[in-house]
Amino acid sequence: FRDAQLAKSEARFVESEDFDDVKEALNAVVLSKLWPTVLKEMYHAEARAKDVQIAKGLPFSWEADQKELCAFLNLPKIVLGPDGAVKPEAYPGIEQAAHALHKVSGVYTPESKASAIVKSRKQVVKLLTALSREQDASAAAERQRGRGAGRSRKIVSVGEDEVAPCLTYVILLALHRAKVQGDQLSFHADVQYIRDLRVHLSNDSGETSAYVDMFFAMLCFIDECRTELRGPRPLQNTNEAKAFDAGYQKLQAAAREGHWEDTRRLVEENELRPLFKTKDPPQASALEAACSSDQQGLALYLMYNAALDTSVYPLGSRGNVDLFGDGGCNGQLKQFENRASLEQGLYSMRALEMLRSHAFYTERLIKLKEAVGPKQDWMMHDDTFKKLFSNVEVNLQVAEMVLKDMKGVVENCIKQRSVLKGFAEVLKGNTLQVAIRAVGLQFDEVKEATELLATMFNQDSALWRQWKEYLQGVEQKLGMHIYAALSEPLQRAMRYKEEAKALLHAAAGASGTKRDRKIGETDITPASIMERPSLEIAEELEAVIAKAGPEEPCVYDLPDVIRAHLKLEAETMRLNERRREYEERQKAAERAHKLLDRVQGAEDVLERPVWLVSEATALCATTEGEAEKPVEVLLLRGTRPEILICSSVGVSGRKVCDRRIKLSTVAAMDAQAEERPGADARAEVHYLTISIHMRAAAKVEEGPGGEKKEGEPDAAIEVLVLRAPLGQRRSVIGIESLLQPILGGPPPDANALQKLVVEAKMLLRELSTRGSLAAGGAPQGSSVGADDVEEKRTSLTSVRRRELLSPALD
Repeated sequence: FRDAQLAKSEARFVESEDFDDVKEALNAVVLSKLWPTVLKEMYHAEARAKDVQIAKGLPFSWEADQKELCAFLNLPKIVLGPDGAVKPEAYPGIEQAAHALHKVSGVYTPESKASAIVKSRKQVVKLLTALSREQDASAAAERQRGRGAGRSRKIVSVGEDEVAPCLTYVILLALHRAKVQGDQLSFHADVQYIRDLRVHLSNDSGETSAYVDMFFAMLCFIDECRTELRGPRPLQNTNEAKAFDAGYQKLQAAAREGHWEDTRRLVEENELRPLFKTKDPPQASALEAACSSDQQGLALYLMYNAALDTSVYPLGSRGNVDLFGDGGCNGQLKQFENRASLEQGLYSMRALEMLRSHAFYTERLIKLKEAVGPKQDWMMHDDTFKKLFSNVEVNLQVAEMVLKDMKGVVENCIKQRSVLKGFAEVLKGNTLQVAIRAVGLQFDEVKEATELLATMFNQDSALWRQWKEYLQGVEQKLGMHIYAALSEPLQRAMRYKEEAKALLHAAAGASGTKRDRKIGETDITPASIMERPSLEIAEELEAVIAKAGPEEPCVYDLPDVIRAHLKLEAETMRLNERRREYEERQKAAERAHKLLDRVQGAEDVLERPVWLVSEATALCATTEGEAEKPVEVLLLRGTRPEILICSSVGVSGRKVCDRRIKLSTVAAMDAQAEERPGADARAEVHYLTISIHMRAAAKVEEGPGGEKKEGEPDAAIEVLVLRAPLGQRRSVIGIESLLQPILGGPPPDANALQKLVVEAKMLLRELSTRGSLAAGGAPQGSSVGADDVEEKRTSLTSVRRRELLSPALD
């Protein structure tokens, strides 16, 4: 019975008017808690881009372009004054409506937000009604004075065609006031919030929904006007087309007159394109307008802004052709009438082209890093990940530093409203040199990565299949082969020289027809600069620029561009030399593997990095009491430099390593010519005799605490003699008779043997120097062996790389 009574009471309450009030109050409490904590961020995240864009308004200055804005919006005449702007008596009502809109983003419930929109609209209707009545009353008074008729009361109605333009004006005023105050309104997010929850004010008969829809339509109108500003011009003569024409006309006028604030507002806030020009009606671009009035600093700003606009000019060759070709900057800069201004503009253009090229390279490194991702658990068992991607992070850090320096120079010049100065400092500065030298240390690693990839794709184990699947995913994200991505830094380092040469060509003014004109009072011409750039020319031009007045005889950066070109040329030569050495070493390594393959007694040599420095053939008695026999002498370098003496055994020619001489045990090498009797008594043969003096390896001794250390080397000396015939005298008999015992292989070669000795001595000297450095200047009695030095070579290379990069990275 009690439950039945409660059910009847609940039913009566739900049907009563009080229930609606309670429900609305509960909704208000719940949504007031949810909006600032959860819902606000959710809706703002979805509509943030639109709200940020609409906050920038239309291409009209609020203070200076009121007449043009009112004409564009087609405001009713009753709110306009004689000057075409909103008349003073109408402005308070419009401000009240804007103030009501400003509250939309400050309340929490959908009812409150919708109520603020409705209030703003009603304020607009109220204003228009009052102005219409005032106008009608004035007209009636005029008629009464003219005809003496009785006064008649007329009902004033306001149409939507009058309300909509005024409401758009109110929205723009609210956005402008919020921007001045540093607030961010979120009209798109608020409208979406109201629509999603389907909330209507009580007893509104759908009126609120209609008003909210109209408000949203005005937001879309502003969005469409802003979107059309990016071009091309709308074909129909619509409001969007009018906004387009008005925006670009104002940008052109601001650029021609050198108005920085208006130009930056139209380009940055309204996103007008600096290089865009229309054909119908014919209209020059902002860059052409700036050039025609010799606004060099503004021209630099417009080109830089266009260079950063990757949505119109994507990074890469196609975007650069559109931006810097004859249809872009290169053609439009010809509006400069002054030769010096044109040369400065072309120099700035080439500098921005170099900046974009480096930005494209940096973007690809970012994509590579994102595609590679962090090292995964299944990769932890070996160093494959390190071998493939150890340089990705370093290359990206250095590339980002170079790009930051380039942008910093340009932006500083724009801040000072000057021409481009100091860009060459980046090219000859430490950051770019670090970038090139860092790449120079990666030849070995890129080659190792290539070989590892080749090995990996020829294997079929479960682990390699997992690696192949992972790398295929990386390639899909990159849109390029993984080897091309890893070797790109090497290719990029080679291109800096060519880009610096193009920059020098523009800075010297060598692009025009007057390549033989003299610069200032010197005999230097653009042609002579390009033919033989030198530090002397740079210093002479620097002195000329210092003495010159406002009319500079050449591009201000020209001396530093010459120095940067010379420095990058030297760095590129070093890089090419390193690459050449690396390629030769690779060939030497392949030759060593070919010679030592299946050589008995030298199986462990190929288990570590090794390459052939020199090879020769000679006669040698490899053991005491043995007759001389033909042998192959191989000088090898790698983790353990050594000389191998190999001979052929039997008719099959199977090779055997008879002696292995570590360079750490070689005390000296002597070469001398001697005469020995030939096969014929009348003939004497000249021989080149090489004596290799070897000491015994140092003995490892155990100290008092059990530690092990090298003792003094054994004083005993062993001598191994190698001989090769130089020629013969007093006989017409050939020396081939001396070589009859040789079973296969080339004859002894004195020239090759002498070259091998020279290479061995140079290697001994180099290892001795490195050993002293690695030992930290060790005393004479505690020398470091050549084996130890070569084994530490890889680690020392890593240390040099860290020392090279750490100052710049810090």
